[in-house]
Amino acid sequence: EREWDQTVSEHILKSQMCRDDDEGVDMEDGLLNTNRGMWDLEKLQAYINYAKSFEPVLGTHAARVLTTFYKSKRNRDSYSSTEAGRTTLRLLESLIRISKAHARLMASAHVNVRDAVVAISLVEMSMQMQSAVGDDSVLHKDFPMDPDKVHKHLSEKLLTDLNLEDLNHLTDEF
Repeated sequence: EREWDQTVSEHILKSQMCRDDDEGVDMEDGLLNTNRGMWDLEKLQAYINYAKSFEPVLGTHAARVLTTFYKSKRNRDSYSSTEAGRTTLRLLESLIRISKAHARLMASAHVNVRDAVVAISLVEMSMQMQSAVGDDSVLHKDFPMDPDKVHKHLSEKLLTDLNLEDLNHLTDEF
């Protein structure tokens, strides 16, 4: 537990430090003071209120990713006696809601491939977490130093597994 707290705190601190100069970070009396970087509570609340104003529309490419994943999962589950019947339309509806929520968080009027990939990743991790025990829990994984690179790799793998390689170039959209 103590090691996990150390890992998380180091990641948070490193992510807020400027790489080229000290313009964004002051160390005074051992305390970290940021001039820019982390938002204060007021700014975060303002952004959340702003993001709530978006009602993203599901794009055709995102819909294709979500339906292909859903059909693939249904197909896989039909061959497994323990998983049969677990994948229902509620999964597809949840994927759409999560995709829209991510698009809203990104202040976008459209749900794109990136939003769909994030939704699928969250659902897959959630399913893995249900069966995880001890240190295998995704809650105790390190934060990636380059989350965009990790997302790109994850997107490419997912889209390849779904035979949707033609959409790989769309995962960088914001």
